[in-house]
Amino acid sequence: MVQGLTSSAKPPRSTAVLGALCVGCALDALALDALALDALDALALDALALDALDALAPALDAVALALDALVELRLDALVELRLDALDALDAVALALDALDALDAVALALDALVELRLDALDAGPWRPRSSRACRRPRPSMTSPPRYSSLGACAELGAALELSIRSATDPKKILRYEWPKSRRALLLWAPKSASLLIVIGSRRTSGPVGRVEAAAKVRSRWTGKSPDSAFVLDLPDLPGRWRPLGFALRTDYASDKWNVRGVLTEFTHDHGPSVLVWERGDAVAGPGVLALRGGTLRVTQRGIEG
Repeated sequence: MVQGLTSSAKPPRSTAVLGALCVGCALDALALDALALDALDALALDALALDALDALAPALDAVALALDALVELRLDALVELRLDALDALDAVALALDALDALDAVALALDALVELRLDALDAGPWRPRSSRACRRPRPSMTSPPRYSSLGACAELGAALELSIRSATDPKKILRYEWPKSRRALLLWAPKSASLLIVIGSRRTSGPVGRVEAAAKVRSRWTGKSPDSAFVLDLPDLPGRWRPLGFALRTDYASDKWNVRGVLTEFTHDHGPSVLVWERGDAVAGPGVLALRGGTLRVTQRGIEG
């Protein structure tokens, strides 16, 4: 029996290492190929994106042009609105100037009317040589003559009169009348006096010259009076008693309103309006007379 010797065919160690290196290089080459493929894919995507952007460029340009046009239109519209607003403001300014001019004209006309009415109340003009012109005018610091008050214009009903006492300037006198008592408020053109009469009554009888009183009534109400009446004043013997200076008169009147529909008014008097009393002006019969200063009656109401 022949016995043979066998051995395992093991390659040398250097050959095994070289084979491992070849395998590693092959794997690295494959990895590089994969990276190269990924880079190519990325480049292809970038190229596609660039192509898409190139395709979108005209649309984007059109959108930009449209936006520019819109901005231009908006600016033009804003400019037009601004100009229109400025034109409107100019028109308003002109209208306000016109209103101011009209107010000035109205004031001038009021002044002319007042002068004309005062001239009519004073009567016809007479030369200086006339005896009537040389006659002294009644003093406004004295009470009117009770026996010759003349025709009066009815203004309404007095409600309250405040007076600064002539003897004690710190003392305020107050006369009050309820509406049921009806303290008659009159204007006497002949003596330029404001009268408050308590205890009078209307009677029938001939009516004298009432032109001046009728003008005052027309100015007061804005309407021509349709009737005149005789007022029987209470018989008040004795003299006028000075009370002091008028501060305020509260009254009810139908001026600027339907006849008989009363509205309450308050008038603060100016300086130097004196008040006199005759009789009992609270319980009645009695009369209060206000006179002096710039007291008068116009279409605006009581003044002075």
